[in-house]
Amino acid sequence: MSIYEIEPPMGQFIKIEPGKTVKLRLVGEGHTFQKTFRGDVSQRFLSLAIYRNAQTRTSEVKIFEFGWGIMGQLNKLFKDEDFGPLDQYDIKIQRQGEGMQTKYFVNALPKKPITAEELAMVAAAAIDLEAIAKKSAEPVAATDEYDAFADE
Repeated sequence: MSIYEIEPPMGQFIKIEPGKTVKLRLVGEGHTFQKTFRGDVSQRFLSLAIYRNAQTRTSEVKIFEFGWGIMGQLNKLFKDEDFGPLDQYDIKIQRQGEGMQTKYFVNALPKKPITAEELAMVAAAAIDLEAIAKKSAEPVAATDEYDAFADE
């Protein structure tokens, strides 16, 4: 059992900085959970993703946690006959704004098969999203700082 199955390092999460765009491919089955933060309960989603780093021109498996704003856009792509299942193409997600003013914009890229190397990379990652979702669903105390996308 990998340590990532219980407690992934923060660098394993995809973080989208304000004004930035990330390119990724969602893979595998996602998980839904409810998160309580400062007394508010929100629906959250977890998925494995192949993160494509434009600067280093490398790909790596990471965990992507997101909310309804992104989920609604992904659902539209999934239902669109030109796109369909989310694992058949890369997506770009752009973040604009900060705090309560944050907006995300999701764009699909042309369909392209995932490579055998990428599939092997996903299998080797041994990340148990179900266990992470269960752990993430634990309430966060009102005095704790929480950043779902903390990276380093």
